[in-house]
Amino acid sequence: MAHKVLIPRLNPNEDEVLVVETLVDGDRVEVGDELFVVESTKAAMSVESDFAGFVRGLAIETGEYAHVGSIALFITATPDESYLDEDSPTQTPSDEPKKSTAKSRLLAKKRSRSTRGKKQKVGAVTDVALAADLDWVRSAKGELGELALAEEYRDYTEDTRWDNAGCCSIGEGVTFGAGSMVRAKRLVIKDGVSIGPNTFIEGDDIFLGEFVKVGKNTSMVSVDIILGAGAYVGHEVEVDLSGGRSGESRFWGGPASLISPRCYVNTAREVVLETESALSPGVSVFTHRFWQSVLDGYDALFAGVRLCEKSWVGSGCQVLPGVVVGHGAVVMSGSTVVDQIPPATLCGGVPATVIRKSVKRDLSQEDKVQVLESILDEFSTVLKFKGCEVGMLITGKGIAVTTPDTVERQIVICTDSSLEGILPGSIVLSLNGFLPEMTEVYIFDLVGGVVRGDEDRLVHEVRNFLRRKGIRFQPYAWDADYRRGL
Repeated sequence: MAHKVLIPRLNPNEDEVLVVETLVDGDRVEVGDELFVVESTKAAMSVESDFAGFVRGLAIETGEYAHVGSIALFITATPDESYLDEDSPTQTPSDEPKKSTAKSRLLAKKRSRSTRGKKQKVGAVTDVALAADLDWVRSAKGELGELALAEEYRDYTEDTRWDNAGCCSIGEGVTFGAGSMVRAKRLVIKDGVSIGPNTFIEGDDIFLGEFVKVGKNTSMVSVDIILGAGAYVGHEVEVDLSGGRSGESRFWGGPASLISPRCYVNTAREVVLETESALSPGVSVFTHRFWQSVLDGYDALFAGVRLCEKSWVGSGCQVLPGVVVGHGAVVMSGSTVVDQIPPATLCGGVPATVIRKSVKRDLSQEDKVQVLESILDEFSTVLKFKGCEVGMLITGKGIAVTTPDTVERQIVICTDSSLEGILPGSIVLSLNGFLPEMTEVYIFDLVGGVVRGDEDRLVHEVRNFLRRKGIRFQPYAWDADYRRGL
């Protein structure tokens, strides 16, 4: 598979950067090797490879300017692998491979010496799937497409929500807070959705998945709004169309995504939060940058923003147009994000740069058991607070629990496929992906991220506590209300 590497943005006010150092077309690179260096008027940046392979289709030359977001090169697994997109015939390789000579590299180093102290290292920017191709987006669009599109907006409140008129579908257990309203030309609200008091939601198409929660005093206005199952939008969140309504004005939050209180999100262009991605309190997301006239030489930029799966933006951050936060990446609180954030990195600062190349560590099976034992030890304190008696298991790893109604239960850490000796009513934390058909046992599959069994109050407490450790399970359509626990 060929991987595109794009020209990164160094600061929000410059759409072109100078190429000061490149590799040679056909060079072998390993993960972390420098691919090329670019500089703006304020900083220099080294772009490193996220993949091992060969440099192909080099489209940049030392001493030339390159447009931000354009293709710089490809990384292929073999030196002769095709890297061209059959659907894009304009992407053709040069007749002559572009090379940087020793002289040009020396001149480039001299040119960038004054800014090299500010040099930032980031990972290569690679392709992400089109948002419209995400499973949860396609599913939501399919359900909306089955409804008629009203010519004018219809208002849905607590009193009028059952007036379907062919353009609305509302499930069971949906609650509207006092003073809340949803305005739409086509609307799907699934089971268990909760909309807080004095909240206003407006869009041509609106889809709220199972057990979506929207807080109080929140305003969400966009052309297209999708919130996947279990998504949460906090109180006093504002989503608006400043900068102009367009066909790309979309706000799509994936299953189990989080938009914390007092966030601001502009949707002049598309904003997508993928599954389990999160915006912490007070984050601002912008999809346009303009004020001064382009005829006076200033820039005007409109571009979407994407948070890839399981990424997390810390409180008080600003995310500027065109940013993609990679899978599993973390942005530190108070940062200003002006460029692509590589997957699984820790970034921070103004502008945000890579601080740590990996925010997670590889855990062995033994390590994971120790982590779970630590979690259960902490959970025991919670259970005791709620009137339970807790002790260690005589055999195996886990805890024995006697609930306030004197029912004896076990929470067991399981590392193999055998449930021999596990008592009926037990809760199993499985580290082997094994889901046997046992109706009297509730199983948390920690490998596949799914659950099996009938939930009760103790199970609810376990699932909620695991959620607070970042361990989530499908189905995401789940009500985490603490009142459903012990």
